[in-house]
Amino acid sequence: MKLPGAVLVLTAAASLCVALPPALPERGFSFAVSAGLDQYRDELLVPLRWDCGRLEPVVGFGAGSGPVRHEAQAAFLFEFGANRYSHEAAVLGVRAEYRLSCARGFALAQGRVRPGVLVFYRNRHAYLYSWDDSHLYWMNGTGVGLAAQWRGRVAGRMDVVADLAVPLFTMAARPDADRVEKVEPLDRLGFYFARTWQGMKPCLPDRYTAVEAAVGLEWRSRNSMMAAGYALDLLRTSWPAQGVSLAHGLWLRWSPGAAR
Repeated sequence: MKLPGAVLVLTAAASLCVALPPALPERGFSFAVSAGLDQYRDELLVPLRWDCGRLEPVVGFGAGSGPVRHEAQAAFLFEFGANRYSHEAAVLGVRAEYRLSCARGFALAQGRVRPGVLVFYRNRHAYLYSWDDSHLYWMNGTGVGLAAQWRGRVAGRMDVVADLAVPLFTMAARPDADRVEKVEPLDRLGFYFARTWQGMKPCLPDRYTAVEAAVGLEWRSRNSMMAAGYALDLLRTSWPAQGVSLAHGLWLRWSPGAAR
């Protein structure tokens, strides 16, 4: 069965997926890519697990301003996989994050911790077309949370970096348990930005959980900074039925002309 054209271009036009790579440069742009596996289940349709290969390009910008540090990242998600019965599915989306953190932080375990706050946006659409080719299944959310980054020197110009982010409050959107439309207009691009955000509900972490964790090595060359590591992302909603995405994989980031 063919995917609707609007679904295929969703991420190019317009979400957690593996955690966003940590430790942006002190000032400048960065470009990253992460790849791995997402184990996804949405009991709103059927209690089966889809194992999806995933690819997520990321662009980011970091800048310091006195005692605080600003970081912004945007990521585009592409997934494709199947369940144990070979029923196929595609997951596409976009997410963005802005983080405000302490520039110096405090000493901990032979390194330094930068605590901070974040504002996030997640737009994630699953098209389980082997089971239901007339509807999307989404777990969208925008809200605020807490974040922390730990950095320790290994040797020379190489650092170990670990990152953790958790939500505190989210305005989340999910499909209705009883669909009003028997066939959703999947060929209309506006559907993905308007309809899938209707009926938003205020959620604490017990109803909408989005935990991101990442660890990696960072090293500096003459004119750029490179980093690579492992990341884990857990996205879970409990209404109107449980939906879970557990993604993990490897990431690689390049920061041209970065200074640290």
